[in-house]
Amino acid sequence: MKKPLPIGRDNFKDIRRNDFYYVDKTLLIQELLDKKGEVSLFTRPRRFGKTLNLSMLRYYFEDTKDEEENQQNRKLFSGLAIGAAGEQYRREQCQYPVIMVTLKSAKQPTYENAMHCLQETLADEYARHEAQVEGNLLRVYSILNGNYSGYFGFVEREVKEMLAHYGRAGNLQTVKDWYDGYCFGETEVSKFLEETISYFDYGESYYHGFLAGLLKRNGKYRIQSNRETGLGRADLILKTPKVRNGRAVVLELKVVKRFQEMEKGCREALRQIEEKKYKDALRQEGYEDILAYGICFYQKECMVQMPLDGRN
Repeated sequence: MKKPLPIGRDNFKDIRRNDFYYVDKTLLIQELLDKKGEVSLFTRPRRFGKTLNLSMLRYYFEDTKDEEENQQNRKLFSGLAIGAAGEQYRREQCQYPVIMVTLKSAKQPTYENAMHCLQETLADEYARHEAQVEGNLLRVYSILNGNYSGYFGFVEREVKEMLAHYGRAGNLQTVKDWYDGYCFGETEVSKFLEETISYFDYGESYYHGFLAGLLKRNGKYRIQSNRETGLGRADLILKTPKVRNGRAVVLELKVVKRFQEMEKGCREALRQIEEKKYKDALRQEGYEDILAYGICFYQKECMVQMPLDGRN
């Protein structure tokens, strides 16, 4: 019998108790414990399982102060990968106070109501765990970082297993066409920067050509370089051949002289995309799904940002 899909569900206990299909990401627990970071920040797009993973971590680590409830939470992990990782990890179950806050709790009709709800949630959690949250340092794991890269979203092996479970193995290529737009960890950009760039190649024209050549390897998009659009020339534009249900991507590149200036460079690139109205011509062509990225290079380092509001 096929297990039901947990559509719209992001509570780990709910999924496990009701025997929904669950892609096992519990080895995230092992990696977190092995790396021993005081605080870790994972940046991932929407719908990549962030809330579900947070829920999973909560039910693994939280000491509810009720031994019966703790025992029930331990059973949620029966048969999952973390159970075979070793006794040193099982000893960590139900041992800690856990703070879990999700912005999904702030879905109110007005900004003021949402902010009030979020403030109340944060205040309650802070009051319960004041001693634990003071003085923490932040360790960031972006999409370009190899650590934890397999625990958010699905890798190809997991997609194959899921499709086979539902008798849809022949649809792998269709799924890849729909969703195979992200690459985390050892991305091609980072890898090729390390392998190819020399300390004499730090001009913007080099990075421009380097990135354009790299992107041409992706057969899903047509690449346009320095084409007139809006009120100027965008560095790179990627467009799917078909406009209907297609996608366009605007990339603006900046190069800085200091590592500390990279984030500023990304913001300047995004501001240029808006001020020069690079996306207007794409809208006139009929594209509705238009992404914008500001990309900044410093020597062999690369930083990528998109608008905070995520709007086209």
